Amino acid sequence: MAAAWRYDLPEMPAEPAAARERDALPHGARQVAITMSSLVALDLVLGVAALFTVPFHRGTVLAPDRGRPEYLAHAVLGLLLAVAAIAIVERARGLERYVRAGAVTGLIGLALAGVGGALAVVQAARLAGMGLMLLGSVGAIAGYVMPLVDADPSAPGASRVAEPGTDGS
Repeated sequence: MAAAWRYDLPEMPAEPAAARERDALPHGARQVAITMSSLVALDLVLGVAALFTVPFHRGTVLAPDRGRPEYLAHAVLGLLLAVAAIAIVERARGLERYVRAGAVTGLIGLALAGVGGALAVVQAARLAGMGLMLLGSVGAIAGYVMPLVDADPSAPGASRVAEPGTDGS
């Protein structure tokens, strides 16, 4: 008679509730991450629109004649995002490390994009400025998406999308 071989996997210990609670991304932080990454992406799109409407070989001018609405919308949204990023870093002080890291990365990316924007005003440094704006925008988007990727969605307190037809509880 052949012996029946059976291998049972050891029972995995349940994750402590404190660890799950620690890994939960607060709902407000999730909303800020989604909003900021979306707005930075919108600013990047406005920058590309300005690239096609504003002449590259213009002189050193703060607000060009052609493509002025796109150019100014891009600049104003960028400034507003920079101010919001500073406030977000301040607000993220008491949150988890990965949330703070995302906020700081977003701020650094927006600061790089801002330096690139200032350089792009000057004709001689325009190409370098445009490269810095692209690099900074992509870095800021990555920073704001970081907490969304790193959070444990099954942790208590994590925000969840409500099923259709339910009240979300």
